[in-house]
Amino acid sequence: MDNHNSLEFVPIECEAKGDGLTGGPVGLESKFLVKTSVYKNKVSKSGLLVAFDGPSEPEIEFDIQQNGDTEVAYIPKLPGIYVLNVTYSDVPVKGNPFKVHVSGRGAPITRPNVVKRNIVKKVKISGEGLTEGKVNTPNEILLDISRAEINCELDVTVLTSPKPIISVVEKKPGLISLGYTPLAKGPLQMTLKFRGENVPGSPVKKWRSQSSSFPGRYSTDS
Repeated sequence: MDNHNSLEFVPIECEAKGDGLTGGPVGLESKFLVKTSVYKNKVSKSGLLVAFDGPSEPEIEFDIQQNGDTEVAYIPKLPGIYVLNVTYSDVPVKGNPFKVHVSGRGAPITRPNVVKRNIVKKVKISGEGLTEGKVNTPNEILLDISRAEINCELDVTVLTSPKPIISVVEKKPGLISLGYTPLAKGPLQMTLKFRGENVPGSPVKKWRSQSSSFPGRYSTDS
């Protein structure tokens, strides 16, 4: 999804800071901050990419701050020296790559006693396609991922048949348009996922009507 219409992409070099850029204990959470707020109200070619090359593949989570910066938390599974690469919008951050020293003996992985962050929960869905489903007519659902820092494709799975025609485009940075055109009247159910996690409001259940005069029904699993 790389459709920015008339918007012009201007590369900007972000900064990163925090103890997690240099090291941390094995099995425990380490953090650093990426100053992604410099891209606020600007076109971004792609999101934040964090990659480790080393003894293990750490678990990584992103948390978007109110000012637009991104806190990165990771848990290494094995001790040793890692090479950490951090890019934003395909541009390496200042100081990249980073050499990270992870100490310890491979103790069992534990988390601080806090609520686990789930960036997918920050996705917001809207649009007439949630309340109406017209046969042989394009219907639209909008997904606002601006607060979620999603770095992967939207996975759409249709659970009923016949399956509608599906299209996914990026209308502007942080806003995804999911279009679907039902081919027959009847019930329709589909799941919308990022990284295997349902977005809020998924699965979508509705009724495909012949025209806009027959309203669709929308509900979600509790």
